[in-house]
Amino acid sequence: NVEVKDDADFREKVKAELNREFDRITNERLQNEIYELLVHGTNINLPVAFLKRWMREGGEKPKSAEAVEHEYGSFEHQLRWQLISDRLMTDNGIEVSMEEVNKDIKTRVLQYFGLGPDDEDEAPWMEGYMQKIHKDEKMIDETYRRLLYNKLFSFLETQLNVTEKEIGE
Repeated sequence: NVEVKDDADFREKVKAELNREFDRITNERLQNEIYELLVHGTNINLPVAFLKRWMREGGEKPKSAEAVEHEYGSFEHQLRWQLISDRLMTDNGIEVSMEEVNKDIKTRVLQYFGLGPDDEDEAPWMEGYMQKIHKDEKMIDETYRRLLYNKLFSFLETQLNVTEKEIGE
């Protein structure tokens, strides 16, 4: 629903959209670099034999030793991240409230319909929608985790020396 007046206006709108996408990709890359730096650079002694035995015998169905060996690398990687991120959030008071979750969901729904955060009056159905959403534990949990990790990475970016490098085209 964007109005384009002339060629220069079109070029400006395309440039702005490309810049937003570039910023999103750059932020995603930075977060991934921080994630990998922490997972691989933090010394954590895990009880490997115990974890492999737990993976083999702790589920609903026992796994073969080959399956455990195949899955262990990604399991260990995720476990390391969980331990590191939980500690960082606890030590630095990083939390997300239900109010923040609700606000984020409302904002995204309003954006979907082309409305801004101040346009909630134009969506009288929002209260009923939010009651329905609160029954969807998966949606609430995904929103909570996304906001929590966004806060964690925003905090981490202030704690690390990030050097911007120009790249070629």
